[in-house]
Amino acid sequence: MFNIIFMVVFGVIAIVTIFIIFRSFTMFSSKGRSRMMNKMMDDVIETSKDILDEHEADLKELSKRSAEIEAEAIKIKAKAVKDGLSKDN
Repeated sequence: MFNIIFMVVFGVIAIVTIFIIFRSFTMFSSKGRSRMMNKMMDDVIETSKDILDEHEADLKELSKRSAEIEAEAIKIKAKAVKDGLSKDN
């Protein structure tokens, strides 16, 4: 019984140690850092694509509403400028 527990604990410690050593080498190696950064960027791009695909309709509606609000604001500003110019004359 003790032998099995010892083997499991030793196996877990060995795997964690190998993982730590591998990560240490990749942190200090420029090629390893480059690979990690490329993988991270690929993950970010893939996640962004998934989010856009999943929420495309919501994003279109948001953009449309934002444009409508901005158009109304521009109309108000243009009217204010026009009124200001006509009062000066």
